[in-house]
Amino acid sequence: MEGVHLPGRSPIDDNEPRANVRRPRRAWIAAIGVVVVLVAAIAVSVRRSELSVDGAATRRGAAGLRIDGATDGSSTSAGTDPKAQPTSSGVSAAGGDEHSGTDAMGAPGGVSSSASSSTGSTPQQSSSVVLELSPDRLIVGQPLDLVATISVGSAPATGGSVTFLDGTTVLGSTPSYSRSSTLSVAALAVGPHSIVARYSGAGSAGPSTSLAVAVTVDPLWFAPPALGQPNSHPRTIASFSGRGPTMGLLGDSITDYSAPTFASRAIATGHSVSVTGLFGYELAVTKPWIDLYAVQAPRVMIVNLGTNDATAVIEPANSLFAFKERMAATISAFTRSCFVVTTITTHRSGAANLVRNATAASFNAYLRANFAHVADWDAVVAGHPEYLPDGIHPIGSPDGIAALVNTQLAAAQSCR
Repeated sequence: MEGVHLPGRSPIDDNEPRANVRRPRRAWIAAIGVVVVLVAAIAVSVRRSELSVDGAATRRGAAGLRIDGATDGSSTSAGTDPKAQPTSSGVSAAGGDEHSGTDAMGAPGGVSSSASSSTGSTPQQSSSVVLELSPDRLIVGQPLDLVATISVGSAPATGGSVTFLDGTTVLGSTPSYSRSSTLSVAALAVGPHSIVARYSGAGSAGPSTSLAVAVTVDPLWFAPPALGQPNSHPRTIASFSGRGPTMGLLGDSITDYSAPTFASRAIATGHSVSVTGLFGYELAVTKPWIDLYAVQAPRVMIVNLGTNDATAVIEPANSLFAFKERMAATISAFTRSCFVVTTITTHRSGAANLVRNATAASFNAYLRANFAHVADWDAVVAGHPEYLPDGIHPIGSPDGIAALVNTQLAAAQSCR
C-alpha cells in the first residue's frame, strides 16, 4: 500500500518507530486534563469563599445580629474572616475593626447597633415636683408665694426652669436653682384657683408636673349676713345725739356693751354722738356701716374692730395682710375726720388662744405704728385682767367699761 494515503491521515514514514506516531495524541489529552484540573480548582476556591462568608454570617447571627443589621453590642468572634465582603442584607460580615467602627479601608463601617449609637449618653431619669403655696387663702391683691421643689431620684435637680400655671394661664417662669424655684404673684382674681408647677427637665433629668394645689382669693370685703339671717343687723347707724362737734363710734360687741356709757360721757364733753355696735362682726363685713359714717363725715371717727378678725371666724388667723388692707381702706373713707383706732386685747387665757393672741398682737403693732391717734385698750387691760371677766368683754365690770370709754375719749381729745 505504498504511496496510498488514507483520508485524514498524514503520510508516515514506515521506517519511523511506532511510539513517535502516538506522541501528538498524548499531548492533546494532557492539555485537556490540565484544563479540567484548573476548572475544578477554581470551583473549590469559590465554594470555600462562599462557606467562609456563610460561616461569618452564622457566627454574627449567634452574636445577636438583628434583621436591620444592628447587634446587641457584643464583639464578633476573633475567627471572623477580615476580608469577607458585605452580604446581600447590607451588613458587613467582618468589616474590619469592630471597635473603631471603620472598615479595612479606613472608611466608616462596622455593624450598626442601637447600643453603639447611644454610647456616651446618659439614660434619662424621671423627676418629681412638689408645689407649696403660702398662704392657702388670701384677699385680692395679696401676694401669693409659690415654691416648687424638684427632685431627680434622691438628689435635687440642677438646671432647667419651672413654669407656674393657674389652669392654662401662665403665672410666671423661673430658673431652677439647685433644689427649688420660687415665684411671688399678686394678680390673682377673686375666686378659687388651681395651681401647678411644671419642670422643663435638664440634662439627664426628664420633665415633670406637680399635683394641682387649690387656693382661694377672697374679696377685700365680705357681704354681711342678709336681713333676717342669724346675727344680721339693719343697714343703719345710730342717730347723732347731743350738741357740738360730731363724734362717731363703730365697733363690735365690745362697743355694743359700752355704748350707753360712751354716749352719755361724750355728750357731756360737748359732742354730738352716734354709737353703733355690731354684735359678732368682723371688720371684713362692716363696709356698709363704714360707708354710712363716711357720708356723715363726723369730726372724730373712732373704730373698735378687729377682735373677731383675730379670732378667725371667716378667714384664717394669719390674715394680718387682710386686716391692714381693710383698715387702710377704712381710714381712706374719712378724709375729713380725725380717725382714732382702738387696740384689741391679747390676754385671752388658755393654749387654744395662743394663735389668736399672737394675731391680735400683730394687729396692734400695725395700729400703733401707722395711726396717729390710738386708744391703746390692750395696754390698759394688761394690768387689769379683772376688767375682762371673759377675757374679751368688759361685761359685768363697770370699772372695765369706764376704763374703755375713758381710753377712747382721751385719744379723741388728741385730735384737737
